[in-house]
Amino acid sequence: MTEKFTKEPWEISDMSCHDAMDNYTVCFHIGVSSTGEMIADCQSDNKADYDRVKANAHLMKAAPEMYWVLQGICFEKSARICNYAPESCKVCAIRKALKKARGEE
Repeated sequence: MTEKFTKEPWEISDMSCHDAMDNYTVCFHIGVSSTGEMIADCQSDNKADYDRVKANAHLMKAAPEMYWVLQGICFEKSARICNYAPESCKVCAIRKALKKARGEE
């Protein structure tokens, strides 16, 4: 199991602006400042979506750290046998979420 995603800290840039026609675009870039690599764009043409789009960008920025925290929990718990049904086991749910993050599910 090899994680292929960018492991460097991700940064957010607020690129929201008005264009020449005075249309407002909400836009947050998620990228790696040390390399200039672009990870994702969160955007909307509706200024009312600003808070939602910003929240999505922050969730994406936190994704690598959350991934490693969850992976650590799995490794810590992996020596124990799951005594619960897989659908209610938190460790099984974490493993499923990690597989989804890797594109395996």
